[in-house]
Amino acid sequence: ITYAKGASVLKQLVAYVGLEPFLAGLREYFREHAFGNATFDDLLGSLEKSSGRDLSDWGRQWLKTTGLNILRPDFDVDADGKFTRFAVLQDG
Repeated sequence: ITYAKGASVLKQLVAYVGLEPFLAGLREYFREHAFGNATFDDLLGSLEKSSGRDLSDWGRQWLKTTGLNILRPDFDVDADGKFTRFAVLQDG
């Protein structure tokens, strides 16, 4: 993980679980693992407790899966050639 990705991951976690649950989870994480070793799963476990959200899928998709994200358009066009539906789908 690069430093930039690490910062992006933390920002995304704040947005996903909420600022107060994120901060509460960090306090618990630091308190529980002070002067010891911790793992990524320990961090997610503390954030799961504080937010009530399951973060296992999120962690797997964002940090434990290799490869590039692939974005592709998904759309419908009417008889006049105008877009009636458009979405960007992400794989990888």
